[in-house]
Amino acid sequence: MTDDQFVSLACNHDRDAVALVHALHEVCHLWDDIHDEDKPMTDAGMWAAMFDIPSNPFYQRHFNALLPALKMAALSWMVSERMESGTEQQRAIAHVTRHSLTEVYILISELCGGRVAAALYGPQWWERAVRETTSEFLAEMEAAHEPVQNA
Repeated sequence: MTDDQFVSLACNHDRDAVALVHALHEVCHLWDDIHDEDKPMTDAGMWAAMFDIPSNPFYQRHFNALLPALKMAALSWMVSERMESGTEQQRAIAHVTRHSLTEVYILISELCGGRVAAALYGPQWWERAVRETTSEFLAEMEAAHEPVQNA
């Protein structure tokens, strides 16, 4: 199953929910690219942030549930960025917390299909978000930062 097919299934084929997932993905890539200054920025993320997300009917209907979850995902990502240059333990934690938007996707599954849908699709959301192993991530961080110090 492709990622697009999975997103549609996990969102109970709600087109607005699917569009929101794609828009959030674009915005997160934009934010990461701005922060890391490692890739040229594209208009897609800015367009999603300014227009696609605020005008999305699913987002509007579930704003009160989604906003705090999005805020926590953003805060977790910010924390993970700081932990990437820390000890091996901190880097291992950063490997997962940098993907905290996944929790928002699981919430979207719950809003579309209930608790059972969230539990059913949650593992696949995580597997699709965290494609690299902890070892691969730690090696990447070691190459990008100072040598890892064991805590």
